[in-house]
Amino acid sequence: MRLLALAAVPLVVAVALPSDARGFSWFVDYWSAYDFFPLGHEADRATIVRLYVYLPLLLFFLPTVLMGVSFPILQRAVHDDPATSGRKVGALQAANIAGCVAGSLLVGPGQPPAPRDAGPR
Repeated sequence: MRLLALAAVPLVVAVALPSDARGFSWFVDYWSAYDFFPLGHEADRATIVRLYVYLPLLLFFLPTVLMGVSFPILQRAVHDDPATSGRKVGALQAANIAGCVAGSLLVGPGQPPAPRDAGPR
């Protein structure tokens, strides 16, 4: 439950901050160019919720659930012999970790740089 509360903090901050707050105005300026999320200096809080709650749920909920369900199913499948189940589960865990590391190494370097706030000059 603590993790869920921690994950909700950015959404609460985004909804509670005024659109001209320092460090938050770039967000409003960036997304105001898109018609799908019409943000401006009179930002609608419902639009922010659509952008950061409903859209991620729509895009990521099903794939995340399917990825999370597959590992316990595979673990149960390798528990056929008590004498070798520890080695099989260990190999399964090692393959899972290797896949996670390989995926992050393949995708990570191709990410665009994060937007930077120049700040006052």
